[in-house]
Amino acid sequence: QAHHSIQRHNMGGPRQLLCVVSLCALPARCAVDDNGMEQAREVLGSVSDPHTLSQLLQWSLDNTNLDVLHAKAEAIRAEVGSSGGAVLSADGNLGDVHLGGFAADGSLLAAPADTPEPRVSVEMSAEAFAARRKELSTVAEAMFANQVDLMRDAMHAALNRSLAADVREEALFALQELVEDLDNARDFMTIGGFKQVMELLGSDTPELVAATAWVVGTAVQNQRELQLHMLELELMAPLLQLLHDHSAIDVRAKVLYAVSGLLRNCPEAQLDFRRRQGVSVLVMTLARDSSPRLMRKALVLLTDLLSESAEKEGHFGEVREALEHAPRLCEAVLSGLRIADLDTQEKAVEALQAMVKAGVMLGGIRVNSEGCAPDTIRAALHSFVAQEAGGSEGSASEEVRALAQQLADTFASHAEAS
Repeated sequence: QAHHSIQRHNMGGPRQLLCVVSLCALPARCAVDDNGMEQAREVLGSVSDPHTLSQLLQWSLDNTNLDVLHAKAEAIRAEVGSSGGAVLSADGNLGDVHLGGFAADGSLLAAPADTPEPRVSVEMSAEAFAARRKELSTVAEAMFANQVDLMRDAMHAALNRSLAADVREEALFALQELVEDLDNARDFMTIGGFKQVMELLGSDTPELVAATAWVVGTAVQNQRELQLHMLELELMAPLLQLLHDHSAIDVRAKVLYAVSGLLRNCPEAQLDFRRRQGVSVLVMTLARDSSPRLMRKALVLLTDLLSESAEKEGHFGEVREALEHAPRLCEAVLSGLRIADLDTQEKAVEALQAMVKAGVMLGGIRVNSEGCAPDTIRAALHSFVAQEAGGSEGSASEEVRALAQQLADTFASHAEAS
């Protein structure tokens, strides 16, 4: 069945292959000290990308000169033969090379004169290594299946309505892992995969909608080519509709993740966001949701938008203008300070700072409504500072407390001057 081919990557397999390659090269006894070998093991052990490991394995197979390898092995055996101690023979058996021992005073004894010289066929050794190389190549091809085929299989399983919902969800999880790699994401774009997967954003199964948004959000992270592709597919509209209408918190959280990735450092996406009333949807999310998880994500997105608009003009300026005239923006951000979740409160303080720096507040903007007067903002910040003044474990960081106090003083000065 289709879903049998959808499996998460097994990272143990590639490392085992590397170990096999290392064992095959043992007769060469590479001249690297223990520290160097340990560093090499650490580096190889830290590599988790199957594509990278596959390339590494193939390179090692293609760049091994068997004749040179054999010659070095024989030279090492000859050298060790004059210094004592058993070594691996050309056939891999310990102790086949008979060496001299030690005299009572610790000096070396010569090897027995009747010790026959080992006979090794270079041709046979080369043939054995060639056969082993072919076997390893076959194993590598089996373990590192074509990534495009894997993505296509995952997509087909996810879109297959005859499969159980949990199987389709697992297929989307597998696809999400695959598109974390930029090359894979581009290949998936080339075969039209994102356009087909987008259909699942309209599914009646919340788990499939959330997983699809996760796939999209993963693919567009700081990847302009993918961001522009999603705009061509007009992805912003269904994402904002889901953020506005869907009742499932996990769906809205994953949609916020996708929207954030789509907007980051992409002026074209920010313009589309503004023209599709994305600012209003974001403010509404902040105002109506009491879920700390959603509030945090929405506050981070707001802070990112404001920070970028403070540094750049053009389309970013249009977003700032929309934020300046967004009803209830200030009240919505202040509500984050009142949620009993420290991380959300800290994100609210950072959002207030971004609003001030971007000119959305204290620049003749929305600080005169009853719910967001300077005194109201100052009181909310003072309450937060007093609450976290103890500095005990689980309280706000010193940096955030100092920022909140600085903002409170700024609003107090503004209130006195007005």
